Amino acid sequence: MGVSRRAVVAALGAFRGDEVAAEAIRGVLEKGDRSIFVEGEAAEALGRTRTPGAREAIEKALAKKDSWHETIRAAAVRGLGALATEEVVPTLFQRLERGQHARVRASAAMALAYVGARLVVRDAIRERLEERIDDRDFRVQMAAIAALRALGDERALPALRRGADQAVDGRVRRACRGAARRLEQRVERTTETAKLADAVETLRRKAGGLEDRLERLEARLGVKAPAKPVGKAASKAPKATKSPGKGGGKRRR
Repeated sequence: MGVSRRAVVAALGAFRGDEVAAEAIRGVLEKGDRSIFVEGEAAEALGRTRTPGAREAIEKALAKKDSWHETIRAAAVRGLGALATEEVVPTLFQRLERGQHARVRASAAMALAYVGARLVVRDAIRERLEERIDDRDFRVQMAAIAALRALGDERALPALRRGADQAVDGRVRRACRGAARRLEQRVERTTETAKLADAVETLRRKAGGLEDRLERLEARLGVKAPAKPVGKAASKAPKATKSPGKGGGKRRR
């Protein structure tokens, strides 16, 4: 039964901006459920609706709801990330710090990447995630590396390369190398796209210059440019008429 309730709550979270769905989810989160997984799903699903008041309800659950292995708080952090607004960043920074449960901190790292990818200025988020590459908790380290990869900011490359060279755990080194490669590939694609855009602009300018020169040359030679056809042709070609063949007239009896 808990699995069914959890599935229903998750499905309600797909109705973005729907006040009715959000109210139903909020009721589960506030009243509680026999299953902590259903309550956690409610916190995350409420964030996906992005409705007014969702942030306040999730932060309230984040502050008050204790659960085994911090299941509800970790889900609430993911719910804040799903809101994708800059207002949740301070709370996520707080939950990323040492002293929080490792599951909550790892969820905060990924939530910050989700929010930061939608912000124009995200230096603070990138720097906080870079600091966690050297965290004492392995789960937080791996989450921070995955978050930097998802954030897609090439300015994280020096920190990832340093982690690939200096991290004690081989798994962390491999994760840093993989994330760095992904960012390097993105930089290469961006560079190639910029070069292609420059080439297209250069061709456009050259074509415009050639057109101007051609017009000046035609004006000097007194050549009139052909008029461009407007609409359908004024007259259509006459239809071929059938010429009477042998015995074209009426047949005599």
